[in-house]
Amino acid sequence: MRKLFGNKTVASSLGFVILVSLVWLVGPYLGLPSEQSRLYLIVGILLLWVFLLLLGRVLAERAGRMLDKMLRRQADEAVIGASADQRREVAQIRQRLLAAIDKLNSLAGDNYPDR
Repeated sequence: MRKLFGNKTVASSLGFVILVSLVWLVGPYLGLPSEQSRLYLIVGILLLWVFLLLLGRVLAERAGRMLDKMLRRQADEAVIGASADQRREVAQIRQRLLAAIDKLNSLAGDNYPDR
């Protein structure tokens, strides 16, 4: 049960439902006497919630791309900066790192088909 509520999507959805329920049930006591005014507030909360979910996804994807770019750049710099006798070993490690990055990107692509 804890694992279920530990999922941020489930927790966010549950929080949304609780907030909407509070607006609907407690709204008349807080200066929202008409159903229409409470519905407008609920729609506003819904739009804000969807916007925040989309913003979180965009920021996470951006951070992922930046991390990918940084790791690739550092791997390239490590090969360039390696001494002649270490260059072959560093290049092999770079290849393994790039393969791991590509594998992680392909796995993330399975979860996000629009990538």
